[in-house]
Amino acid sequence: MPQTRGLTVLITLLVVLPALSYAFASLLPSTIDTPPEEPKILGTFTAVIEAKDVKDLWAWQVLVSFNPDELKYLNWRCGETIKAEPPFQITNPQIDIAKGRLLIGATLKADEPGVNIEGIKALAYITFGYYIENYTAPRLIIESNEPFKTILLDSKLQEIPITEETLNIKVLP
Repeated sequence: MPQTRGLTVLITLLVVLPALSYAFASLLPSTIDTPPEEPKILGTFTAVIEAKDVKDLWAWQVLVSFNPDELKYLNWRCGETIKAEPPFQITNPQIDIAKGRLLIGATLKADEPGVNIEGIKALAYITFGYYIENYTAPRLIIESNEPFKTILLDSKLQEIPITEETLNIKVLP
């Protein structure tokens, strides 16, 4: 008889303990963290990178700053100045270099001469989505201590001096 009672207690513990454990576990809050939802994009706009009166432009790269809490980079395309195709265009722009930074650029082929820009011409069009109506417009970073920088190169691979008049960014209406 003592064996039967011990066996009954053992079977009861084997059945009841897992059921109790499951019941207690379901009462505790889940420790699985769900990532926060991305804000909803309210609309889009296009920013244009413009160059003015530049001689012998052969390659360019620009570093753009934007507030990632207000804006989301969506895509970009070359302007009419240098119609570069991959691999002479950055097809996957560097958006992970720092939060709120975007690096884009293009170059001509080795055997192509540089382009003379007279007046104002578009280097690139960038599309952003905005999360809020009164967003801060993106801006060019011309002077930088960062590893990436805005640069214009001529056909001899010499830097072309940049001023706010030579290169700018503006939001299209």
